Amino acid sequence: MKTLFFFEMKKIWQNKLVWAGLALFLLLFCGGLSSFLAVNVPFGRELAARYEGPLTDETVARMLADFKPTQAQLDLWKTGVDHININNMQSAVHLRFANSDGSWNGKTVRDVFGSQTIQVGYTSGWLCISRVLVRIVLGLSVLAVLIASTAFAGEYGGPESILLTAKRGRGMAVQAKLAAVFTSVFALAALALAVPLGLAFSRMGTDGLDASTLFCEMEYQYYTSRNLTCGSLLAWQCALILSGLFLLTAAVLAISAVSRNALTAIVCAALFLFAPLLPSVSERSPLFRLLGLFPIQQFQFSSLISVMLTDRIPYAALVLPLSALLGLAALFTARRQFALHQVL
Repeated sequence: MKTLFFFEMKKIWQNKLVWAGLALFLLLFCGGLSSFLAVNVPFGRELAARYEGPLTDETVARMLADFKPTQAQLDLWKTGVDHININNMQSAVHLRFANSDGSWNGKTVRDVFGSQTIQVGYTSGWLCISRVLVRIVLGLSVLAVLIASTAFAGEYGGPESILLTAKRGRGMAVQAKLAAVFTSVFALAALALAVPLGLAFSRMGTDGLDASTLFCEMEYQYYTSRNLTCGSLLAWQCALILSGLFLLTAAVLAISAVSRNALTAIVCAALFLFAPLLPSVSERSPLFRLLGLFPIQQFQFSSLISVMLTDRIPYAALVLPLSALLGLAALFTARRQFALHQVL
């Protein structure tokens, strides 16, 4: 079994398409980290610390006074301060509580956020790293498709044909392939999560993990419509990334097992990955509940944690177990299809 496992690993990483996918993954990986490193974290943390705590009308008044623009600035910013992003706190307060000239627009915290408790803190760095993870995992998903789609497709005529003539050989061949594919995909997933998050913690510590995601700068205004802490948002994101990768890998393995050649498997797997993005579906539509199960929607996680099953439970809480069950069903299909193949 050990020999077969390393044989399958060697086949995966000798595939030129896999190396092309790896190049795309590394490009998005390095580009994402570069964009995070460009964020002025120390300044943002220091600024947020001045107003840290529950958002109140008094806090809003103090922020509006601190960020009141001069007439020269208003002349320069012809679109108004509510459309300007100078720093994270200025943008957050002007976006929701200011007129175009920086004066108070008359709204209270309750008018804007209702009865929700909004914790002010440093959100920009955490929301940036969350967006970076989305980009990185989209590259990883393409690489996962290339790794898994050739695991079975086109393998019915090679050395596997000899193994498929023996009952024990059938089981060993499948186990080696599954182990090699999942080891490759989830080793890369560990890298994709550990490095950005490790870099984030090294730059920000734990500052802002308890901050409310709704009080954020203009760039992240529509990132999520639900009041979460940055820590909770990242926890949900990581869980959905791992869930989506498991379902994607398992489904592509099933596609590979029923395909007679690698090209067919890759095309069908690519459609499975990206086709759910084609329909323009409102989050309120019943169809969204179906599309939300697909891996690509889990990677773009914000809608799944914004749509609620109950007042406290997001739709993502249902997506996680359903993805596990669908993934296991796909693995059973892949295993059965390949192991029971009739060798001529």
